[in-house]
Amino acid sequence: AWELCERRRSRLHATLAGGIQEADLDRIVALVQDLLDRIGPISVCLKGPFMGTRNTGRIYFPVYPQKIGGEDALAPVQACIGGSPTKLYLVGYYHLHEELDPKETSELAELIDRWRERVLVETTIPLLEIYAVNDDLALSARVHAKIPAREQQA
Repeated sequence: AWELCERRRSRLHATLAGGIQEADLDRIVALVQDLLDRIGPISVCLKGPFMGTRNTGRIYFPVYPQKIGGEDALAPVQACIGGSPTKLYLVGYYHLHEELDPKETSELAELIDRWRERVLVETTIPLLEIYAVNDDLALSARVHAKIPAREQQA
């Protein structure tokens, strides 16, 4: 579904917590801002693609956050929101609408095997966004807040 890739390009994300009630969003923004003010920006790397056993029509890129105090840096974000650390963060980009034929399946499996363990991107996240969403693709999401991660002073 190439048209979804174009629509999702500006909405690429890894969900840290879902199901937050709209009435709680401003409180959550303040909690996450306090946390980011303490820990600063979070560095992550994105590794090569994989397909999971759920949402089998999607190709994901796993996100590996830096460690802070022995735990992944996104776990405290999840905790301050009131969620449990998942230790699994995924950016879903490609969405398959139709079943692949055997040749396409083989080619996709080869591509995934070749790229799975490679680091594709290393970056520091300048901010976290809280979306108000209506679907799991975040296509209709509106940004409720952008929460900046400020550099820590030495």
